[in-house]
Amino acid sequence: THVALQKKAIKKYVAIGTIFHRYLKGCSATQFLCVNEKEHSLCFNKALIIPNGIVDSNCYRVRRQVKKIVFLSRKDIRHKGIDYLLEAIKDDQEIFRASNTTIVESEEDEKYINNYISENHIEDIVTNNGPAFGLDKEKILNDADAFVLTSRHEGFPMSILEALSFGLPVLITD
Repeated sequence: THVALQKKAIKKYVAIGTIFHRYLKGCSATQFLCVNEKEHSLCFNKALIIPNGIVDSNCYRVRRQVKKIVFLSRKDIRHKGIDYLLEAIKDDQEIFRASNTTIVESEEDEKYINNYISENHIEDIVTNNGPAFGLDKEKILNDADAFVLTSRHEGFPMSILEALSFGLPVLITD
């Protein structure tokens, strides 16, 4: 998007003008998730708007109490804002102790997350799991009572659609 091009603009415009321009012109179409993204992006050919979609889980259930909160995403602190979630848990331990917060997925910031959990004595509240895919991910979402995503910047992530398809209330940051 034009906004994204403003960060490190010179480098990006040089790359577009010298390398990517011919690839973009050679494409039969460019896919966008929404009209707003299309209107604020460079497009050298036919534009297609194809929003995110998922298959209905058919696992919808009514949740009366929140006993298990799930964060299911990449553990990229700078993007996914897991530090926000961990700080909230540390600051309001009594509230979160009444639930069981599970962090699922494993990537580059694993050591920071494990150290934070240990140093702040929230091991009894937060379970830090590895990656979950397919049926394992479906079981985690089906067993959860709420879903949280604390991203610093995000389009419209698939994880939110997946959580909503399981009937989970979703708490997201802006």
